[in-house]
Amino acid sequence: MQSGGWSIPAAIAVAILATALLALVVGALCVRLSEIYFAFLTLAFQMLLHSLILSWIGLTGGDQGLMGGIPKPAFWGIELAKPAHLAGFGMFCLLLSVVLLRQIIRSPFGAALRMLRDNPDRAGFLGLSVYRYRLAAFVIAGAFAGLSGVLMSLYVSGAFPTFAFWTTSGEAIFMIMLGGIQVFLGPLVGTAIFLLLNDWITALTEHHGLFMGTILLIITLGLRKGLLDFVMEWRAARRRAAP
Repeated sequence: MQSGGWSIPAAIAVAILATALLALVVGALCVRLSEIYFAFLTLAFQMLLHSLILSWIGLTGGDQGLMGGIPKPAFWGIELAKPAHLAGFGMFCLLLSVVLLRQIIRSPFGAALRMLRDNPDRAGFLGLSVYRYRLAAFVIAGAFAGLSGVLMSLYVSGAFPTFAFWTTSGEAIFMIMLGGIQVFLGPLVGTAIFLLLNDWITALTEHHGLFMGTILLIITLGLRKGLLDFVMEWRAARRRAAP
């Protein structure tokens, strides 16, 4: 994206493919494990990648990252150097991702993933390959994470080691927990709420981390589920109670 005359779409495609391949390698080792061990091993791989970014100065810029701006050549009449075009392109990628994920969830593959989430032992007894389905889900998640990374780099016009630090992934987990996992749009709603809360608290106090953590803790411990999950269950309960 910086040199060699690559177009933006080609660079995005290569970035998505590279992150999907990396997810395939990491996932092949991680998805065999369950819950806490899976979490620890993926965290270890993330910190390994972060250390590699810091040490490979010639490629990544080390702890300074890739500064000085990322070239944004025009393509298909889109000029990402213009904020309006960049915002529109980001929205297009978001909507396209939502549609693709919706199709995946509504497919037989998505139904198998839901079964694995709810009862992996039963799914295994029914003949589903738990390992292969989990690995496929891991690779799909890696591909979408690659797209997110490209959009983030275009937005800030740079790439920095903090993008690969474990706290960045922690924020994504908080977003999912905040919105909920039972409803398709739960993570998207959780992301919007998280970002709005973060901006609001940051504008009010310099101790935004303390207040943000407290609010998230109250919500997650108080509801014991995502906000959208709670709303949908509340609506369903009202409908059942209605005469």
